Amino acid sequence: MQNPDLTPEEALYINNYFSSEARKQKLYVLRRFEKEAGLPPGQLISLAPEEYVKVMQRVVQKYVARGKIGLAKEMQNVAKTFYAVNTRTRIQLLPSEKVVYVPPLEKHVPSVAEVRAMAKAAYTTSRGTAKWRNRAIILCLLASGVRVGCLVKWDWQLLKDEIKRDWAVLRITRRYDTKIKAPYYTFLAPWALHALRSYVARRVQEGWTPQDQDPVFVAKNGKPLKAKHVRRMIKRVGMQVLGVPTTPHAIRRTFNNAVARSGLTFEEKELLMGHKLPGVAQHYFDFSRLDRLLNAYKNINWDAF
Repeated sequence: MQNPDLTPEEALYINNYFSSEARKQKLYVLRRFEKEAGLPPGQLISLAPEEYVKVMQRVVQKYVARGKIGLAKEMQNVAKTFYAVNTRTRIQLLPSEKVVYVPPLEKHVPSVAEVRAMAKAAYTTSRGTAKWRNRAIILCLLASGVRVGCLVKWDWQLLKDEIKRDWAVLRITRRYDTKIKAPYYTFLAPWALHALRSYVARRVQEGWTPQDQDPVFVAKNGKPLKAKHVRRMIKRVGMQVLGVPTTPHAIRRTFNNAVARSGLTFEEKELLMGHKLPGVAQHYFDFSRLDRLLNAYKNINWDAF
């Protein structure tokens, strides 16, 4: 159903995104841009490209000056796409005009042993079904390397067949990870699958009858868990175990360290991380090499990291 609060220009832009969370975030950034620009959507897209760029850069540089580099970069990307969708005209920026955001590195990238200790602490310090859920979340993040925004979108359809196997093969599409352009594959090791099965069994004991579209990781009220909830939990457990705040992205880097020594080619490692390959390479990747990816994954010596 169309949101009556959207202008036609906003709706045309927002409808390019599938997840409600992404749509909400993009609309939030777009409306901040509109407010700072002082022009309604219809007037913004009526500007000539060179005039639109001037307005966009004026607004973006305000956020850069305030030190909000991440928001400035996102706003620049949102504003460019908004104009392109509505006018069929791409905005081309010089390298010097693009906002470059370098995220701060985590103070500490945990070892595999430390992540496992975090999973154990999450189990012992949580209550009810959250004990099994939080342990499974941390171990699944470690074993798969997926982004936290992807993990919270996992549904029963993705896992129902693979959860029965010794080694799970997960096909990640834009349905689960809106940051990707083409599907990719990742895996779950037996120790992660054991934790996941225990959590699912607990939910079933409490009355859950799994259906394809059901979210796997849910809050106490039965609603899908949000990425911010996972970040908060991992930060808390990281402080308890390591004495420093830890993030899902830090665990993703732990996974990356393990994959980097797995004997895969650069192209295969980038695919396993869900990174975009240059040009059209990702669209033409030979997925008959999936067995090679899985065999290399099976040979990872997790205890070495």
